[in-house]
Amino acid sequence: MNGPMTSQPAARAFLPFLLSTSIVAAGSVAPWGPVASPATETQAAAARPWMTLPRVAEHRYRINGKIRLLLFWVGRDNVGTARMGWYRGPDGDRGYEFLIGSDPARAPRKINRWGYVYEEHRGAVATTVGVMKQSNEATLEEARKNVESAATEGVAFSRIREQVTGGESVSEVTTARLKRDYSYQEFDLLISEFATVTRAPQVKRARLDADVTPGLLSTIAAVIHEDAETRRKTPTSRGALGRVARYVYNAQVYTLTLASSQFLGTQEYGGRKYPSTVQNEFEITMKGFTWKEKFTVVYTLDDPTAEVPVFAVYQPRWWFKVELLLDDSQVM
Repeated sequence: MNGPMTSQPAARAFLPFLLSTSIVAAGSVAPWGPVASPATETQAAAARPWMTLPRVAEHRYRINGKIRLLLFWVGRDNVGTARMGWYRGPDGDRGYEFLIGSDPARAPRKINRWGYVYEEHRGAVATTVGVMKQSNEATLEEARKNVESAATEGVAFSRIREQVTGGESVSEVTTARLKRDYSYQEFDLLISEFATVTRAPQVKRARLDADVTPGLLSTIAAVIHEDAETRRKTPTSRGALGRVARYVYNAQVYTLTLASSQFLGTQEYGGRKYPSTVQNEFEITMKGFTWKEKFTVVYTLDDPTAEVPVFAVYQPRWWFKVELLLDDSQVM
């Protein structure tokens, strides 16, 4: 086949969800934040056996949703919640867990969209587990119809398990249509439901070049860390502008580019002022395809939120935009 292709649904099926999670999962060091009780941690570990590292910190985010009506954006604040956990172990072992979702009781059209991703790096092995509710609608009307049809037709969810080791990625994706819908508050219940699915997963393998990083979360974290380290010496410098990094997700290689990096100084987000903020604009592309995903992250240079995103924007559809603001008062 000659020339670039314009789309590839299979390659991008997980990308919008992963972006919405990863843009606030980029802190390269564990920040201070509220941590769940030991009893809660034990319950989570039992329900999520892929987690093998202790959690050292957590932050929560408030989600604002905006819908385009003709030439204007109409928004609604606090339509959902996100929770990010940082995990650390000996010898540089690390992990990131992110759960994000809209609340049907608060979201426009009662939209229920959510996803989960956990990425763990232990020695030479990297593991990613993701769960998402499928949502391929291209218009607001399609989103409304999907909400209505879920009660009678069931709801499709997908789960990915990927392991990268020895220069090879092995990805398994299982898709199941469940009898009812689940919200992000019912995550562990959904995982239990998936345990009963007998459908064989779709398996993909890929050999990787030495410069390919396992996971988008770690790749974003590395670029932000590089940008921050440069700016701590000279805040108004170019930072890591133009940095290009390749990563693998679902046995496919993507390219992440830091397209813009700007020192903003003191800014206010969600009613809270942050000193020494930096705005990064990222682009994701894939070799052989013309599509491009863009998202924006604002992080701080100073503790207690150093290199932790405090504000992020992602527009997965032309008619829908998501904003995330750091807000540890959120209940999840």
